[in-house]
Amino acid sequence: MYIDTGAMYRAAAWMDGQEGIDWSDEEGLIDLIERKPISFSMDSDRLRVFADGQEVTAVIRDPEIGSGASRISALPGVKRAMIQKQQMMGEAGGVIMDGRDIGTHVFPQAVYKFYLDASVETRGLRRFRELQEKKMDVTLEEVISSMKERDYNDSHRSFAPLAVAPDAMIIDTTDMNIEEVLDIMINRIEESSQG
Repeated sequence: MYIDTGAMYRAAAWMDGQEGIDWSDEEGLIDLIERKPISFSMDSDRLRVFADGQEVTAVIRDPEIGSGASRISALPGVKRAMIQKQQMMGEAGGVIMDGRDIGTHVFPQAVYKFYLDASVETRGLRRFRELQEKKMDVTLEEVISSMKERDYNDSHRSFAPLAVAPDAMIIDTTDMNIEEVLDIMINRIEESSQG
């Protein structure tokens, strides 16, 4: 199972908006996260995201929802509630989970850890192209600026800040395509399982 934890925060931010909960209302957000299910399914090669039984795959990619997700993830109580939900989703094993604190806080005992990085310009361009495909009205400069702000906020939050797990393999994807990154990861897994 593939679990996109960033989509979980986006789904929570979307649900907050639907229920009229302010993104700074930590207690209200925690209650909502504990009450409402967030789930995933694969539809051929596309991940579908559900919040409280409603598909939200497309709507959670709105830049405003992304901003809300970043804000709520900075609240320690929200972070703890979401980590607990993520741990429950992955406790049986057999999952691929991505997010900014998986190897350090959610599953520090994970068998394989990869820290994917790229220059902020490259990451911004990749996200900008995704948003263009979805016909969202943003500029490349806005996307890069938002990404820089998120990087700063995530690495300076008080609980579960963005950090590289000491036993993670760091892969700089700046000049790589998806297949090249995947090859490195698969080779690492195969080498580890043989040794």
